[in-house]
Amino acid sequence: MAFCEEIKTKEELYEVLTLIYDIDEKTAEIIKDNLTNRHRLSESEEILLESHGIEKDFIESIQNNKNLTGYDIEEPNISSVGPFFYINNKLYTHSVAVKDFKNDERFCNDPISHFDYFNSLGIPGDYGNYPRGRVIYDTLRDEYIVYMDKSIMTEDIIESVMLAYCLEERKTVFRTDAHYKHDNL
Repeated sequence: MAFCEEIKTKEELYEVLTLIYDIDEKTAEIIKDNLTNRHRLSESEEILLESHGIEKDFIESIQNNKNLTGYDIEEPNISSVGPFFYINNKLYTHSVAVKDFKNDERFCNDPISHFDYFNSLGIPGDYGNYPRGRVIYDTLRDEYIVYMDKSIMTEDIIESVMLAYCLEERKTVFRTDAHYKHDNL
């Protein structure tokens, strides 16, 4: 696409998403902000864009565009929190940057439920059929707690979660929790 190379600002990206690809304004705003905060799109955001007919080349170009992602700024990756699913060997994440929470909160946790997030993915079945987890930040202990189904507590999936949420190894603990156990249907 010729206009991919012409996108120089986050506002131009917003206009392309809303005017050319007919993405609703709220979703386009979230994608624009998340791309700025996380320096990449989540798997679910990529799927959403593809479902609107956006080509993979365009998606890659906006993720690699320094004007949009802030790579030229000497800023570390921003850690985030939120729910995730592991479905068909893919990690689906929903996240909110920790910096977006108030300083007086003990626990930072993305308010979206697994039920609502799963419904937004458009995957058939019940969310309880799939392994899932959640990343929470404890401000008092300066620690990220990752709760997840024990069936996905493997080295490669742990590494994927660490990368997706920009977590520091020394500040992160992983715990199994029966709440995130799936029913294997």
